[in-house]
Amino acid sequence: MTLKLEQLVRAVGDDELGRACRQIQQRAVAPRAYLAAIMPDFRYRQTTATLDVRGFAFRAAGRQPIELGWRAAFPDWQPADEKGDDAQLLPALRNGEITQLENPTIEDKATRPPPRYNEGTLIEAMQNAWRFVDNEVLRERLVSAI
Repeated sequence: MTLKLEQLVRAVGDDELGRACRQIQQRAVAPRAYLAAIMPDFRYRQTTATLDVRGFAFRAAGRQPIELGWRAAFPDWQPADEKGDDAQLLPALRNGEITQLENPTIEDKATRPPPRYNEGTLIEAMQNAWRFVDNEVLRERLVSAI
């Protein structure tokens, strides 16, 4: 006999079901965390591929896993600092390889101007003005004046 989730929630109640789900999840995480601690490192190659699509250059950045290591214990987990282009997985690529584009999407994005200065950021920029100077002689004079 199989119970549907709605029947289970009605029979047990939301609070008890939530508590039971959390306990099951915690029990499942502990063994995986232990295994991950003794597994080898997650090794990957950080890759940026520039693709020529009918004369237009497209860039794809991502990772090519070399060895999954501890990440095999947590396949769906991704830390907050690994979101976006740098976290996407890329297939193995070779220079000059011809490939087929699959499932292309168009994203509607817009650039934003740099944020305006406030009192704190203006003072910091003035103290570190040498960072914005390309001329090496002038840069050294600004650094030594601080």
